[in-house]
Amino acid sequence: MGAYHTYNGIRFFNDATSTTQVMSINNGSDPLGQNDVYVNNSLQAGGSLRAPIFYDSNDTNRYTNPASTSQMGTIVWDRLNARDMGDFITLYGDDSSNHSISSRNASGSAADDIRINSYGSIFFNLDSNNNNTSAADFYVGRHGSDTGTINNTDLFRVYGDANYAYSGFSFRAPIFYDSNNTGFYCDPSSASNFATSVRADEVYARNWFRNDNSGEGLYMWHRAFVLRCPRTCQSPSPAASSFCCKYRAGQTHT
Repeated sequence: MGAYHTYNGIRFFNDATSTTQVMSINNGSDPLGQNDVYVNNSLQAGGSLRAPIFYDSNDTNRYTNPASTSQMGTIVWDRLNARDMGDFITLYGDDSSNHSISSRNASGSAADDIRINSYGSIFFNLDSNNNNTSAADFYVGRHGSDTGTINNTDLFRVYGDANYAYSGFSFRAPIFYDSNNTGFYCDPSSASNFATSVRADEVYARNWFRNDNSGEGLYMWHRAFVLRCPRTCQSPSPAASSFCCKYRAGQTHT
């Protein structure tokens, strides 16, 4: 059975009046033209419809090719599953895994980790719609199931409304700087530099309390506290040209 395309091919109508066409085959006057099957409205199969590729009739630049690459607009899903561990979700438009999210570790191997690759910075924009006056925070925790409670959220928190970071355990670095003035810092295993004062209920020293510009100050000497003043102290007996105070338990010397 056949019909030449210039004679409108083979056409199927909804009744004997041949007024409303349902579909056509090889109809040169229909949108697909000759050598195609055109359905005027909807097509439904009781089993399946099969083809290597399906095009959007409104824009053939959009298509689904399940075995290869597809081009689509917006996709709304309830769940998106990667086929294999380590597969990439690329984000830049150039299909490069250098700007992507994947299930990989620090060495780049497929693993049960989440790895974010970025051409530039990574920003976490808390409360982007500006509708929370509180509780728009960033938490890092562990040991929570997929829909269960995350435990130990005190590992690390950023309080977006209060503008500070917190850990219920510790922050560690070889040196901590004052963000307002990096000339002031705390280096616990070496020298630290503070400004106005350091206050504590008790202060212990292994050796000196002194001015860092000279040898003046208070230090421990043979289980005694020795006050070294601007001129050289010749302990244990002060020279005539100096002033030195030595304090022992139960004794005072000037």
